[in-house]
Amino acid sequence: MPGKLGLLNRRLVGCGSLVLAMATLGPAFPPLQRGASPEERIRNVENGLVRYTFDKNFLMEQIVDSRRLDALPKLNILETMKALKVPGLSIAVIDDFKIAWAKAYGLMEAGTDKIVTTETMFQSGSTTKVLMAIVVLKLAEEGKLDLDADVNDYLKTWRVPPHPSGKKVTLRMLLTHRSGINRPGTGFDKEPGTSPTLLQFLKGEKPVLSDGVAFDNPPGAEHTYSNLGYLVLQFMLEDHFRTPYALLVDRYVLRPLKLKSSFIAYPFPPEYAARIIRPHDRDAKPSAEDGLETAALAQAGMIATPSDWAAIACELMLASAGRSDRMLSRESAQAMFRMGAELDPSEFEGITGQGLGLFLFSHGAHPYFLHQGHNSPGANCVFIGSRTRGQGAVIMTNGMRGIPLSYQIVSAISKEYGWDKEGDS
Repeated sequence: MPGKLGLLNRRLVGCGSLVLAMATLGPAFPPLQRGASPEERIRNVENGLVRYTFDKNFLMEQIVDSRRLDALPKLNILETMKALKVPGLSIAVIDDFKIAWAKAYGLMEAGTDKIVTTETMFQSGSTTKVLMAIVVLKLAEEGKLDLDADVNDYLKTWRVPPHPSGKKVTLRMLLTHRSGINRPGTGFDKEPGTSPTLLQFLKGEKPVLSDGVAFDNPPGAEHTYSNLGYLVLQFMLEDHFRTPYALLVDRYVLRPLKLKSSFIAYPFPPEYAARIIRPHDRDAKPSAEDGLETAALAQAGMIATPSDWAAIACELMLASAGRSDRMLSRESAQAMFRMGAELDPSEFEGITGQGLGLFLFSHGAHPYFLHQGHNSPGANCVFIGSRTRGQGAVIMTNGMRGIPLSYQIVSAISKEYGWDKEGDS
């Protein structure tokens, strides 16, 4: 039976399901003296990983509470990568509202000499959904969209089918997974070797083999995670504004922040191809497939470095504090972090809420935001931060078991940088 993290992953990841297995306990490393220099902090993180035990303690509390970590044996990052069969990973750490350091480990593709660097690009999986919230909020700032309008008001060539209740699906419902629209199932499926259109995914028409848009619940009734809901938003933007979604992301996110190592496109643009990892299965075997789609992009299509994602996280935190408006206004950024749906922490490993495109939880007086992503056959991203502390991290991997590894690293980072300490940074 999968553990609780497996349940969380099935609920939150972008494509496919994943049964996570934790590493066997590796050798304990002696504690290092904590210091202020970046080199010492990096070394402390690298030697401060722990193996989790999933009991009544929620994961989100565990990753930021150093008291729970002190009693556990410490593991080394390279040993843990080997145990979990994750060939490569890259980390960006945020402190004081800026990137404190970035470092990379391992191989882009197992069996080759292609080393992961901080310029290596990874698949973002469902963390991509954060971008949709930013784009929609920016268009709302410009007076071009209303988050509480019926999405069918903006759709022209296709419409969301009516629900028997007569309730309308709004943009806000779609962003907070409260539209009632199905996921679908365990992910998208299609005939081998095909590239379905976005409309074919929405209708569930061949060559798509998975369900099209339908309702699991009445609109607004409850939180049901939906990849199709984000594809509805993508289609709405492209249908209404006659502009590809990737260009809207470039216009409202990548260009304002001057990000040069991120894009949304498949197949990959030739100028980036040599920098992109291969996904790997649970035995660390590289896959010939990327698991990406040419048309369905909004749910899991972002390719990026952790540093570019960390820059987005920093900007969201700064905007929320009224210290920057390069991407969003203060009001819009704060709206992303506002509770849009309450979640049961016993089902979501301590996550207590859904914001606009983000998940939410708190530790003490400090609110945190989070999104994780997994793309089959094996690429992962964990994006986490606190807008009040100005701290966070982004970890991206190219292995099937990258998410449990990432949370072990996040715990080591949170301990080293005192995420559980009282007071603001």
